[in-house]
Amino acid sequence: MSAKHFLKAFPATSTINHNCLVDMGCPKCGQRDSFKVFYSTRGLFTDEGMESEIGSDQEWDSKGVECGACQHTTALSAFRHPGLDDALWQLRCTTPDVKVTEREVARRGIELGYKGEHELRTSGKHDEDEVDMVFAEMQHDFKSVPRRSLDDAIHEVVRTRKHREQQ
Repeated sequence: MSAKHFLKAFPATSTINHNCLVDMGCPKCGQRDSFKVFYSTRGLFTDEGMESEIGSDQEWDSKGVECGACQHTTALSAFRHPGLDDALWQLRCTTPDVKVTEREVARRGIELGYKGEHELRTSGKHDEDEVDMVFAEMQHDFKSVPRRSLDDAIHEVVRTRKHREQQ
């Protein structure tokens, strides 16, 4: 299901995911917070049991995802809605009377590749102190960016920072 169709089917959707569940949502009830995902990993087994995982790669099984709310179970592809979180972000930025928090702005910048002056962890999961530092740096960079929409401004800040880093 496309992001547009998902939002039409579940108009109350507002949760924006930033990590493992980006663009995921239950195709039956619209829930986006938790899923049971069947996955496979490799491990070293002896007669005593599993001694250790081999490598850190885990692959989500494309055959099985269960919704944490309604228990609907189907293929992973049915739970993926490409562009859903980007569409929700755009909707949030353009809806009157909706306040976008500083941390949301910083997380969006991080998603778009904003690194700032300090080194962020590459895991995709950033603690609140890191997010606050990124926002402080972005706030400084925002001063030189012409305003159109909030998302356009964030994109421009990220592009400007990347351009400076390449020089």
